[in-house]
Amino acid sequence: MILDLDRLTIVAGGLTYKLVRVEEPKPKRTIGERIRAYREAAGLTVQQLAEKTECPLSTMQQMEAGPSFDIHPNFLGRLAKELGIEVRCLTEDVPTSIQIGATT
Repeated sequence: MILDLDRLTIVAGGLTYKLVRVEEPKPKRTIGERIRAYREAAGLTVQQLAEKTECPLSTMQQMEAGPSFDIHPNFLGRLAKELGIEVRCLTEDVPTSIQIGATT
């Protein structure tokens, strides 16, 4: 037997109860936190990603460490390409299942 919890209705004592799924909001991540997470998931070091994107190592380290960092859209595209993800994965909160990118 499989229960579809999104459609589960319980009737008890003459009352009808419908299950409501409540998810805790995830804290917003900075672009730097996202870059680090995807880099680690891709099995790359900071130095390797810096080399692949032709970015100075110190700049890549500052991007990952800082609370905010101005990044040119073209560079975001290079980062996303090297990490095997879509640019939007670095710029907005999307569900984890959508964020997983293919590795090359």
